[in-house]
Amino acid sequence: MRGARIIILAVAWVILSASAPQQEAQHTNSAKGTENTPPASNSTAPAPAAPVDQPVKFTSYPGYNPDPCYNAKDHDAADLCAQWRAALAAEKAAHEARRATDWAIVAAILGALSLGAVAYALKLTVDSNRTQRDAHRAWIKLSMVPRQVKPMQNGLYFRVDFMAENIGQTVATHFDFENEVFFIGAKENATHVAERIHAQVEEWKSGYDMIKKSVIAPNDTERDDFLDDRQPPILQWLATGETKRTKPIFVAAVFYRTVTHPELVQVSWRAWYLCSFHDNRQTAHWIPGRELGPDDLCVDAFRLSMMHQEYAAPEQDEATSPYA
Repeated sequence: MRGARIIILAVAWVILSASAPQQEAQHTNSAKGTENTPPASNSTAPAPAAPVDQPVKFTSYPGYNPDPCYNAKDHDAADLCAQWRAALAAEKAAHEARRATDWAIVAAILGALSLGAVAYALKLTVDSNRTQRDAHRAWIKLSMVPRQVKPMQNGLYFRVDFMAENIGQTVATHFDFENEVFFIGAKENATHVAERIHAQVEEWKSGYDMIKKSVIAPNDTERDDFLDDRQPPILQWLATGETKRTKPIFVAAVFYRTVTHPELVQVSWRAWYLCSFHDNRQTAHWIPGRELGPDDLCVDAFRLSMMHQEYAAPEQDEATSPYA
């Protein structure tokens, strides 16, 4: 009896175990169905609004993200925008053109400065070459030593020594010496006398004899004695009250060529007044009957400095020239 009871309990447990999974599956399916079913609502959904026509936006370049200026709502606004942009572009172009002009001006100034620097460097080179040449060429220094001045008949007798010294570094060739005495006229001044002296130098230049073998070595001195008398009208006596007086001016010139530039003729000239120690070295105004010797006489430069020129030597066949 007891065994039959155990069997009945086992059969009941099996039956209950088989029914439990089926109930769980039905509960799960029921939950899913409830989740997928939209909840009921008592409200009614609003009907969709009717489409409204939007204004067309004008874009110059479709597909291009336009500048805000191009977000115009109509063609007139877009056209105004394009004109504005064109004006801005023109203004920018003018600004760039002005900048380009400014840079062109700066470049021109720099170019001019560079050209000036080149010209200045060239001048320095030329000056340096000239200085180097002059340092090695012949230079003739002129001076005058008075010896005697005395009356003679109605004129004056002069004796002076003109001295030419080569103070350069090389020999002076084709050497020639010239001299003359002038008197200041009644209506002349120093400028008039200077013009007469220059005219005399030009005359000497036209008759210059190129004697090649006439040379002066460095540190050598050539002397030219001037012994002559001057009579009126060359000697012009000027009246000061009842006293007659005159004022002589002595001129000496040298012509020569250098070994550094033999194609050029060098001409130097200088002029002097005579003065007297008895007159406190003042320029002497000579009075008839007044006689002065070397201890009484001195010289004073006319126009202070020595004049100098150089010019192309005239063509001359030295092979046949009597002066070669």
